Amino acid sequence: MQKVLVINEGYSHNLGDQAILEAATRFYEDKGYAVDFLYLSKPNIQALPKYNYKSLSLTKVKKNNLVLKLKASLSFFHWFLTNRKVILNTLNGNNYAIVSIGGGQLINTSGTNFPSAFAIALFWFTHLIKKQAKQAKLYFVAIGAATQFNKVERYLYQSALNKADHIWVRDEFSQHILRKIYTKKADLIPDIAFYKSKHTEVPIKTDVALVGIASYEEVVLKYNKAVTKDTYFASVFLEIEGIQKMGLTVKLFYTTLLDVTAINEYNEYLVAENKTPHEICAIQNLTDLIEELKKAKLVYSGRMHALILGLKYGCEVMPYLLSQKLRSFNEAYIAIHKDVSEISKEVELGLAPIFNS
Repeated sequence: MQKVLVINEGYSHNLGDQAILEAATRFYEDKGYAVDFLYLSKPNIQALPKYNYKSLSLTKVKKNNLVLKLKASLSFFHWFLTNRKVILNTLNGNNYAIVSIGGGQLINTSGTNFPSAFAIALFWFTHLIKKQAKQAKLYFVAIGAATQFNKVERYLYQSALNKADHIWVRDEFSQHILRKIYTKKADLIPDIAFYKSKHTEVPIKTDVALVGIASYEEVVLKYNKAVTKDTYFASVFLEIEGIQKMGLTVKLFYTTLLDVTAINEYNEYLVAENKTPHEICAIQNLTDLIEELKKAKLVYSGRMHALILGLKYGCEVMPYLLSQKLRSFNEAYIAIHKDVSEISKEVELGLAPIFNS
């Protein structure tokens, strides 16, 4: 049996990243391949950590700017020295036919003068793959791209993308960025998290709506600097009022540790406004999230993969349109009421050249 090495952020605390890994693994397994995995940004982590999503706050560590700058300046070499051995052991111990990097927004930026962890990881991964696994075809699969990159990031991403045998992106905006900034042609496919196994069970629905509160600091403020936290929570409250008028019971849910904190803050906001806080889903892993989605009729979220999973498990979805990425996603898949089985088929057909080359 031929083997595939999948590389992405599938061991992060973001359940969307874990869903990407699950879908990519099932995709290749359904094609008859054995699948191995390496965590892109932290290859030394060899198993999914047990994240404590029950904790409703993250410990805030005081940042020493001088230490952070020193770490950032040395991160390029530190990452290589820390992760070189595990990558080489994986590559040398297996005769991979395919190395598949993605999905996820992997062409990202730190927003500083220092390179992002993804830029460093992709540079070294692709360097070692082409050096030690020359027999393998190297593909970037269903990746997304940011907009602004510093000079070092541009160099590192350019080097990594130049080594690919083929590139697929998950949206037209990313396709434009790769063409404009990196002069790379990329084909367009839906996010690989849309891939749906043919044996997926039919969910049984109840009158429940799942509402996700995305982290204000991580997500909302990034795209809407003029929006205050209270304004954000007030807008979510109005959306929830509309959902309740549909006759649905609202439960709050999350897909990252940061969103757990946001949910706690939102319920505190409701109490301060003399309003009743909502029940919070007890989600500890991707399986728990999927079980909640199977029962829900509607999903409201500002997280793209929460919406994708909602569609996969038969929910009506309502996006909180806080970024261009979500607006593009809404136009491409939600507004036109596209069937998820059709989207999954587009993933298969789009990636067919992998198996025909």
